[in-house]
Amino acid sequence: MTREYRHGDSMRRVHWAATARHSELMVRQEESVTTPQATLLMDQRHHSFNTGFSAAFGTDGSGLSTSPTFEWAVTAVMSVSAHLLERNYALRFLDQQGAPALLHSPSAPFPTEEEHHGPGAVAGIAEGLAALELAPESGRRGQAEEHAGSTVVRAGEAARSAARRVRRTTAETAQAAPHAAFGDDLLDKLVATRHRGPLIALLGMITLEEARSLASASDYGSVSYAILVCERPADARRQLEILRNAGWHASAASAAASLPAVWAGLESMVGGASTSSSAPGGGQSAGTSRTAHDTTSRGTA
Repeated sequence: MTREYRHGDSMRRVHWAATARHSELMVRQEESVTTPQATLLMDQRHHSFNTGFSAAFGTDGSGLSTSPTFEWAVTAVMSVSAHLLERNYALRFLDQQGAPALLHSPSAPFPTEEEHHGPGAVAGIAEGLAALELAPESGRRGQAEEHAGSTVVRAGEAARSAARRVRRTTAETAQAAPHAAFGDDLLDKLVATRHRGPLIALLGMITLEEARSLASASDYGSVSYAILVCERPADARRQLEILRNAGWHASAASAAASLPAVWAGLESMVGGASTSSSAPGGGQSAGTSRTAHDTTSRGTA
């Protein structure tokens, strides 16, 4: 069954035979009532993942702006995505501002798409994650944070940020106009699929203010999970408390954590019986899961 193409439809849904017959773009009409849905949020901000000691090391061997905690988040996103897509979920993949999560990845085959499902979706996300890197700073941080760290670290970060700005095209700059993280733009996107499936957030070390902004979003998922990836999980205690009080099933993990173990802990909060075969990661560590899904073109941090 087909219908006319509408703005925002995925080009992967184009039915080329019907397009030829009708002399206009036609897409496959899918029965949404039979397709389970899920939303995956991925924090990609530089200051969320480059904290403490890792702030001195902004790139890996492949030249990507990354950190050990961001590499763990990339791997976890790949594992969760594959877990859902292989179970026939329609996955909406967004960044912290509500934009398509792969919008700024030069390796993404369809960077403007936020919905992923059907054959090839796992491979498409893996390809997009292969060159995804931390986004440049888009706003000023608190004064205490802004002056933290050595002069050498701050100077190195300024140089890396300047180089990234030079590499960006005019179009990308326009698309990257600053919006508040976890603000109205994101919440407006989540309203459209309220209670239609799980909401999963892979975050860096968010601030207390950001935790409060994100807290209300828990109501948009049938169940909402959040993982804060940081060097010292104990430092995220207050952020976790804010999220949990608002209904999120939230946990913090370091770059050395096992994804199945973290996920099992989250499911235990809602009384679910999680096993290594049913949790994202399939019993593997996050690192081996990423290898299995062809994101090995990323450098290791």
